Amino acid sequence: MTSFFSFFRGIMTLVLSISSLFLPFTGGVSSAKFEAKDPDEVRLNFAAISDVHMKKDLVRYIKFGMGLSDMACSMTDIDALIIAGDTTEHGEEEHFEKLYGILGRVKFTDNYIIASGNHDTWSDSGFEKSRENFVGAYNAFTGSGIDKLYYSKEVKGYTFAVLGTEENIGVEASISQTQLDWLDTTLAAATSDGKPTFVVCHQPLKDTHGLPEVWGESSVGNQSVGLKAIMKKYDNVFYITGHLHNGLNNSEDGPETYDSVESDGTLHMINLPCFMYNVSRGSKLSGSGLQFEVYDDCVVVRARNYLSSLWLSEFEYSFELQ
Repeated sequence: MTSFFSFFRGIMTLVLSISSLFLPFTGGVSSAKFEAKDPDEVRLNFAAISDVHMKKDLVRYIKFGMGLSDMACSMTDIDALIIAGDTTEHGEEEHFEKLYGILGRVKFTDNYIIASGNHDTWSDSGFEKSRENFVGAYNAFTGSGIDKLYYSKEVKGYTFAVLGTEENIGVEASISQTQLDWLDTTLAAATSDGKPTFVVCHQPLKDTHGLPEVWGESSVGNQSVGLKAIMKKYDNVFYITGHLHNGLNNSEDGPETYDSVESDGTLHMINLPCFMYNVSRGSKLSGSGLQFEVYDDCVVVRARNYLSSLWLSEFEYSFELQ
């Protein structure tokens, strides 16, 4: 960790500690060291965050850097980083420059699975320019050759399928039948050996994670039913989303009536909290995300606040693999 981030981590941690005193307590935290629950047996270990909303803003730059710096200090190597959309505030070239500038400065993995969100396609120059900005910046940083907002990537034998809108229709996504067919083919191959597969999309499915109450019709859109049907054809599929700016919550124990993690058979739908902003629902503090630990027989998902370097022990889940 550079001295730059060491300095600002101290300042921001103090600010976060003070501010947390004025927020409702939402569950247990733990200062246990940052490592997998079973470091010797974990097969894949990755971090997942969403809604970074990067732009030319020093506070956002520092805050994102602090979170990455915590990940870089993990005692168990982090194999990949997921950002589930709204990586930038407005999809401009300079916003992507800031995003990838800090990713390059605090680099702890060679694998980045980054989805586009509605904010990433809202450039003043229009959707096509936004798409070019996203694809160009991703390829330049990762050395990839994607040409669409949907693509797949394999990490240590596990497949990540990223979905993305094909036109700007506001806060929802427009996913063509061609993209759905591509996903079907990708999942068929990826799940043939029983390994879990991870689908990343900015928008969640309809009627999940508190929708429409928490934010109207802000789901993946008209393709929600067809998308879910495809994912349910296969075992051990994890659908990872953001977008809602919900804080982490379990409806039975939390202050709200929604769940951040829902399952329908072996399809597990996981809505990530907003990284950049404090929220009014669920666990309040920004800077949180989820650590995914894949083992031979299960996937363990653990919540962590990367700004305060604390585990949020209330939000820990284990999914047996079929």
